[in-house]
Amino acid sequence: MSMDKLPIPINIASPSEISTLYDISERRAQKIVEYRDQHGPFHGPTDLAQVKEITLKLAHTLAPHIDWSLPEPPEPPKSRSWSDALLWGAILFCLLLASILVSVAANIVMPTLPLLSSPRNSGALAGIGALYCLTAFAAFRLAVALTQSNERARQLAGFGIASIAIALFVAIPALFISIIIWSIMDNTRGESLYAVQQFTQPTLGLFSLALLYLFMVPQVLVRWRPQLRNSRWLACIFDLAFALSGVALTWGMSNGSEPWPPWTLVLTGIMGGFLVLVSVIAVRRGESFFQASLALLNLKPERQNIYDLNQWRYWLNTYLPDPAQQQSVKKALDQVYRPSLGQTLLQFVVFSFGSWIMSAIAGAIIELYTQGFWEKYIQPLLPLP
Repeated sequence: MSMDKLPIPINIASPSEISTLYDISERRAQKIVEYRDQHGPFHGPTDLAQVKEITLKLAHTLAPHIDWSLPEPPEPPKSRSWSDALLWGAILFCLLLASILVSVAANIVMPTLPLLSSPRNSGALAGIGALYCLTAFAAFRLAVALTQSNERARQLAGFGIASIAIALFVAIPALFISIIIWSIMDNTRGESLYAVQQFTQPTLGLFSLALLYLFMVPQVLVRWRPQLRNSRWLACIFDLAFALSGVALTWGMSNGSEPWPPWTLVLTGIMGGFLVLVSVIAVRRGESFFQASLALLNLKPERQNIYDLNQWRYWLNTYLPDPAQQQSVKKALDQVYRPSLGQTLLQFVVFSFGSWIMSAIAGAIIELYTQGFWEKYIQPLLPLP
């Protein structure tokens, strides 16, 4: 057979192409393809010599005329993730309700002046815009979890990051600038923001917005630099910002002078349930919810991960074909590389915050309805003082 041709890509070539190599008949080429299908791709002459009728000397003779490069792993099939869909659906439900309620409240509270006539109005507009951007992000992530098309999922993930970027670089900075101008103008009138009686609520509101700002930063950073997707620092910022924003919201509600309606309490209680659910998912998966929210954001790391997994599967099936031995290796690796204590503590903190929010809201709802029951049914039966 002639060997004055381009190297044969042995890991993807057909039997007829392989048979053009020196001293390789159609029968030997067929055995090479069968071995490749059963044991995985060839990495060098040593692997090729494992095929029957192929000696190590012949394999080394053929090596310069063989392309040993591995084929690019196929794109993993996209399937619906019902756990992610449930989580993002619940987040979308809360954000959508919050966006609608804030929009209605702003329409009622703001004076009938041009929208951008005062820093207070423009700040409200920027804050509502940021909230709608977050709502759009949750909607796109829900669509990513439900779609079965990789191409559509990548497009939706990109749209979600675009909405986050708009909130991060446009809406939220405009909100903070408006608040600063508003406080300065009120200070010149002797009505400084820090002199109002209900100082706690606006302060905690700004703190909650700042935490949501931190919540969005890691998403954009990973889009810009994909190698940061496994950063523990970004995962820590993401989880803590997510948890503390809920705590700040609950704390601000509890310091209000007016009792909050039941639907607002239920909405905040659902947020606490989110934190509990996020922490449980993170512990079960062994990674932060931050990594789960980056699915299909950039496919290059996912392809590399699939390639590495295929390489290790090939090694295990070749050198440790016994499933019992493979299980022993897994147990040994689990004992050596245990989850980080800091990550475990972080998820415990998120779980604790979520549980605190749920218990606080449950207590408020019980107190609200108990008081209403007392005033409606018991108090009229008592004699007047």
